[in-house]
Amino acid sequence: MEKTSFSSSEDREWLITNGLGGYASSTLTGLNTRKYHGLLVAAFSPEDRRVFLSKIDEEIVIGDNRYPLFTNQYNGTIAPEGFKYQKGFFLNPNPLFTYEVPGVRVAKKVFMPHGDNAVIVEYDVKLAPGAKILFTANFLTTSRDHNWVLQNPWWDFTFKCDDIATLMPGHEKPPLICIGSTAGSITHPNYGDNRLHSLFYRKESERGYPATDDLFIGARLEAKIVKSQKFYVVCSADFSERKARETCEKIMKAPLIYEEKENGRKADLVKRFCKLNGLRASDPVAGLVASSDDFIIRKKGGTAIIAGYPWFGEWGRDSLISLPGLCLTTGRKKEAQEILLGMLKESENGMVPNNFSNGKGLNSLDASLWLIWSVWKYLAYTKDLEFVQKRLWIGIKKLMKSYSSLLDSDFLINTVSQTPMTWMDAIVDGNPVTLRKGKAVEIQALWYNALMVCSQLAERFGEKPGPYRKLAIECSTSFRDKFLNHENGYLHDVVDGNDDYAAIRPNALFAISLDFPILDEHLWKRVVDLAEQELVTPYGIRTLAQTDPEYRGSAQGNSTERDLAYHQGDAWPWLLGAFIDSYVKVYPNRGIGHFIKPLVEGHNRLAMGKVPEVYDGSRSHRPEGCISQAWSTAELMRILAEHQDKL
Repeated sequence: MEKTSFSSSEDREWLITNGLGGYASSTLTGLNTRKYHGLLVAAFSPEDRRVFLSKIDEEIVIGDNRYPLFTNQYNGTIAPEGFKYQKGFFLNPNPLFTYEVPGVRVAKKVFMPHGDNAVIVEYDVKLAPGAKILFTANFLTTSRDHNWVLQNPWWDFTFKCDDIATLMPGHEKPPLICIGSTAGSITHPNYGDNRLHSLFYRKESERGYPATDDLFIGARLEAKIVKSQKFYVVCSADFSERKARETCEKIMKAPLIYEEKENGRKADLVKRFCKLNGLRASDPVAGLVASSDDFIIRKKGGTAIIAGYPWFGEWGRDSLISLPGLCLTTGRKKEAQEILLGMLKESENGMVPNNFSNGKGLNSLDASLWLIWSVWKYLAYTKDLEFVQKRLWIGIKKLMKSYSSLLDSDFLINTVSQTPMTWMDAIVDGNPVTLRKGKAVEIQALWYNALMVCSQLAERFGEKPGPYRKLAIECSTSFRDKFLNHENGYLHDVVDGNDDYAAIRPNALFAISLDFPILDEHLWKRVVDLAEQELVTPYGIRTLAQTDPEYRGSAQGNSTERDLAYHQGDAWPWLLGAFIDSYVKVYPNRGIGHFIKPLVEGHNRLAMGKVPEVYDGSRSHRPEGCISQAWSTAELMRILAEHQDKL
């Protein structure tokens, strides 16, 4: 249980998902502090997610007394202060808010049915003997992309209601909203102005984005309650009125079944993960595995991975790094197959797209190489050589062939692009923060690993492995000659650019951590020791050593300030995978539990039960970025699965 106070709870968040990329999310008090917060953020594709039900503002009326259970913020004003009646917050596994006013206790639970763009809100009202109340609720609706805010909209909702209310937004070809309740009646509100103007989202203001939003009071519920009872409110959305209504009606017939079914499905996932990997289902491990389910979604044509909630969609690199932890450690073989096939299908000129938000972002030099890493992991977990040979091998060979045009005379991959092509891709005012033009260390490590994987596969498939092995030898020889920093024993981050870049960054770890390390074994210890000394934090691996003059230790501030620190000091949880894989090679008899314990046990998170995108690199280690990130979660799960004997 979380005992709520306004000051401590407005920064803590929760998030649940629906298996489509849609979600519900807010703070522990129910005060929305982000434009992304809402009870129904529906997904029609990974890149098309829309807020429909922002929140429900409930009020208990006892005689002439009114007790608001909700809290809103306007610029400079908190009104009303419904948090004063809140007694607690639980997350087990769904968010549960508890309230108490004279003679009345209310428990409000929010959950989402898997596979539907819908949300269910359960109200459990307990009355003192002889008490009777009027329970009212205003449904604050909108119809907008979850990345936007809406100010002074020119359109309104069209409302109609029989047993279920249907709201149609007045802009072009919108989805419709259906709202139903198992108690009371839903009507069209008549306030003269059925809008709330200029609600303020503090987190958006802090992040330098537009922070005021107008919402519609789209519908109103009134229910006279004379004895303790439990009732449900359901909201659904779809482009088809028929489908939206059918979904709402279907759920209202037996709403509790949907919660039980979803809780059972996640419990089975936890059991499967623990059984497959020889782990005990402790609460922290169970929470981590349950949260991993958020990222695996169904889309048109198959399975995809959402890179992070609330704002990231489908990203190639993130998906492929996340695949082993999210899919393979949990026995999701079919989903892994669909993701690998999908990424191969989307590749162009040998390049797996970086993201899909505006067409295909073909600015990821490493995504195709991470695909080959994922295929090798797929084989390690499933032993399914037939699938790789029949469905993936031709595509893999095409990817590898395309990289020949990127090879320099030393057989290393070189880029002269003025656009960032590695995972360190932040841009400020049109200028890359970490361009890394030339030959980046992790790109060479991934290239060598891919060559060795392909040589192994070619041999198993009765083909000639020689060309891959020959290239691998040439690549490793050049790497040995060019990347070692003889002054400190670490690896240059980039060579053959404007100058060899000797910064201590985590990218060097991939020269050790991958299945086929490009770095000579006798050099591993110095790299790992220096990384542990300069880069390791309790919540991830810094992107730059604190001793570097370009180090920026805070992930806070507006967009520019955040992007300047993003790869210049922020600590990333996902990089723990590369560090620990390297560490156990150097120190096979040492434990690794202390490196991941703070993250696994859930300390210092933005959202309860979720692993965020980044942390401040400096001592405060404040969480920032997406409140729930796929590769942060996935790499922790992979570490647990592959190194359980060292926890």
